[in-house]
Amino acid sequence: MSVSFYIKNKKKFFGYEKVITVREAIDLFKEDKLSFYNIDFHSNDPDGEKFYNTSIESWQENHNCILFGVEGKSARGFEFSYNSTKNSYVIREYTPASENDWIVALEFMKVLAEKLNSKIISEQGDIFTFETINTFDYKKDIKSGIEVIFDILHKESEKEFDIDYIYGIKRPVAFNKERIEKIIKSNDEIEEFSKFCQDIQYIDAYSARQSFVEDTITKEKWGYYVLTENLRTILPYKPHVEIFSMDYIKNDEVTFWKIFFCAYKVDENGEEGIEKIGELIYDDFIKRLPTDKYQFIDASYIVVEPLNREKILELLK
Repeated sequence: MSVSFYIKNKKKFFGYEKVITVREAIDLFKEDKLSFYNIDFHSNDPDGEKFYNTSIESWQENHNCILFGVEGKSARGFEFSYNSTKNSYVIREYTPASENDWIVALEFMKVLAEKLNSKIISEQGDIFTFETINTFDYKKDIKSGIEVIFDILHKESEKEFDIDYIYGIKRPVAFNKERIEKIIKSNDEIEEFSKFCQDIQYIDAYSARQSFVEDTITKEKWGYYVLTENLRTILPYKPHVEIFSMDYIKNDEVTFWKIFFCAYKVDENGEEGIEKIGELIYDDFIKRLPTDKYQFIDASYIVVEPLNREKILELLK
């Protein structure tokens, strides 16, 4: 679920103005420093200069959008892209997003619309100017999104959904019935929801990424996570295929999950590398992990406190 807004590019005598670059989009926003969260620079562009100097339209030849946000404020961010058919910039905000997400997105629309001297048109056809965009009732959108999560987790027809996920700028957020009811019953459900989602994005811990392997002989597919020695890490309590992986693998295709324990090492030449300590079936890891070494951050994910080699070896016995 989401809401999209369109801002027409400035028209010239023939055609339209050149589409702005990524750097121009970032520099346009003076309120806070915009950061992006779905981009990894490659070895051939280590400083990101090629990326920064690419127009939003050209960037989309291989990517759908840029996920912008403000570090320390945003929980889900907003998507920014260019629609060449409509000759319009597109700002897409998720439903539900945090209050800060909306404040940042509306401010970005304001400065972009003012620069282009264009109106802001929502996907429902509502028209705003840079002077009136702050009148958009984003709180209604947040509340409707919270209600959708509540309905998914409570409808008899959706019994298989005991957890519902949304995705933030850095990591997923998982809701169960108890969590969403606590939000709805609070004094301010928007504030409660926003704080819950935002706090999870800024936990001081590494978010372990899932990877997948296919056995060349049995053709079985299995997933795994890596837990590094002495590194505070966020992991799922019960692994599942996350949305980022669903394009190439489904939950029912994964035969089993593992966790690999590793450590950083530096050889005599100063070269950094990874040393494998051992591995476990993921369920066994959770069963053996002392309860004082982890805590839930939401309905599905846990933060595991740093484990030294001695503790890891105890788990492997």
